[in-house]
Amino acid sequence: MPSDIFSWTGPTAHLTRQSKRIAAENKWFALTGRVLDLKVEADGDIHVALGDATGNKPGIVGVEVPATTLRIVRGFVPVRFAFSI
Repeated sequence: MPSDIFSWTGPTAHLTRQSKRIAAENKWFALTGRVLDLKVEADGDIHVALGDATGNKPGIVGVEVPATTLRIVRGFVPVRFAFSI
């Protein structure tokens, strides 16, 4: 759950917009939570804000689903998006 992620140790290196991705950013995680916000970026990526499903613990986790991943998912799941990727 998103509140569990808040107990993780944060990055030890100073990160900027130009920094390469750290190892944790290249891993896949399974989260259970309530979608609080959803935004489709101009490049086709989807950004999702998740909170705990119960809503009784603080914290919101931001999730980015790259457009390339959506293309893979569309190949396995019979889903129709309201936008083109």
